[in-house]
Amino acid sequence: IYLQSETLTSSNQKSDFYSGFINLKFDSLDDKYFPTKGFYVSGDFQSYLTPSDFSVKINPFSVAKGEILVATHFLKKITFKLQSEIGFTVGNRDIPMLNFAFGGYGFNTLPNIKPLLGYDFLSLSSNSFLKNTVALDYEFYSKHHVNIVMNQANIADDLFRNTIKISVPRFSGYAVGYGLQTLIGPLELKYSWSPETAKGYVWFNLGFGF
Repeated sequence: IYLQSETLTSSNQKSDFYSGFINLKFDSLDDKYFPTKGFYVSGDFQSYLTPSDFSVKINPFSVAKGEILVATHFLKKITFKLQSEIGFTVGNRDIPMLNFAFGGYGFNTLPNIKPLLGYDFLSLSSNSFLKNTVALDYEFYSKHHVNIVMNQANIADDLFRNTIKISVPRFSGYAVGYGLQTLIGPLELKYSWSPETAKGYVWFNLGFGF
């Protein structure tokens, strides 16, 4: 990992950051983008240990993430999906570029950048979060889908140090969308809205994520 800071005594100071990580994953979903059944669980724990440049003073810290997704179908063509995600930082909390960032939809998810329907891309950030998503998908014709989605999240620094912060979700969003399974990947169009901001966004996605 490569870090560069404009707040150090010399603007030319650069350093590699040595780290160790553990990643566990289980995936039995029958489709990545439009699953009708299956179970997905992943966990990730990464420790950032010490910079190669010992003149850069950064205390060791760790970032933990977890995700569970369950998909099941009923009434033949209707799929119910429930997803829960969690993330938090342990130790030094003074490196904002490694915080979690939220907002938008349709991009290839990066380790610390998460979609959040109802909010603009990268509009929220924190060092900890708890997020839940519920979706209903109806395949009304072969490979053609309409869906409705609701996501809620608590996003705040040191979220799990204060149970009041996680009692009621602070951020929520809703979306309706259309999806088509194609040879070059999913084609998706979604309109999302959040009651907290009273703003709507249209998101378009085409192709497989790598």
